[in-house]
Amino acid sequence: MSKGLRQPALRVGYQKRFEGRAIELGAVGLQPRATFHVDLGSGLPLAAVDFVVDSGATISSIGLEYAANLDIPVPPPEAETALNLTTATGSQAVRVRPGRIRLWWHPDRTGYHFDWPILFRPGLSLTVPPLLGLGGVVSTCVWTFDGRYDPDSPFGYVLLDDCR
Repeated sequence: MSKGLRQPALRVGYQKRFEGRAIELGAVGLQPRATFHVDLGSGLPLAAVDFVVDSGATISSIGLEYAANLDIPVPPPEAETALNLTTATGSQAVRVRPGRIRLWWHPDRTGYHFDWPILFRPGLSLTVPPLLGLGGVVSTCVWTFDGRYDPDSPFGYVLLDDCR
């Protein structure tokens, strides 16, 4: 693709997590979260979706109800299947509906969209945020994790760069 179609880079600061449990856990966790703008189709406005950016995740996922509440088109029930997923807590069989979402980093649709593979997970709690992993897009974008202090991002940041 033409370099003129690249999305501008996006810098996302780490956010503190589990601050109220720092003594119990022995640390305060840091987590990069970014708002991505998902195409709902048919000329509708984009849906702003807050994703956890996870360099260790090979698969992106979103709760089926979470997506439906944002009017994100979800795969039909007949697409549902069981997959064995390995997470930080171990391996487990889960029901999923494989699909794709079209998204931009910027709400003004600057540059060409990303067509991101994602698993829609039935029964996932609405409190579980969507997870953005590198699977299926590793050749089109680069994620740089930087833990250095910066006044705008005191705990470091992730730089998302379109390399198409």
